[in-house]
Amino acid sequence: MKYFDKKISESYFQIYLILDSKEKKELVNKIKTKILDDYKKNIPDKINEGIYQYLANIFLCNIGAGAALLFLEKLGVQSKLARAVGMTSGIILTGVVGGSVIANKIANKFVSPFLKNNKPTHRTPEAIDIGLHVDDIATVSLLSGLKWIEPAL
Repeated sequence: MKYFDKKISESYFQIYLILDSKEKKELVNKIKTKILDDYKKNIPDKINEGIYQYLANIFLCNIGAGAALLFLEKLGVQSKLARAVGMTSGIILTGVVGGSVIANKIANKFVSPFLKNNKPTHRTPEAIDIGLHVDDIATVSLLSGLKWIEPAL
């Protein structure tokens, strides 16, 4: 039941007007129970998904790009293209591939017990997750010194 659906809300309100006080309390309790059940059932999954998205697609991608840049600096690589490819590889390896494993472990060890959600989470990267990194690749290319990408941003 979508408790924000306008038709359902209007029909509950119309029923509410004709009920006596005991029936009104019962109706309110049923609605409250339904809302809380939906909350308990859906919110832990949404929180796990949000943490997965943040860790795998944002935080760990930045770690991967930064680690690759640091490694390339230590090696003294000056080629703009090599730096862009290296940082993009860091994003893909650390964010998309490694990030999903790390995000799943964090969700299972810390988030699920905290939310009292006993079902294990196993989320794998999907095409949309990889598509989210198109802007990361453009930003890395710009930071690497490839000036031709700047007008496209």
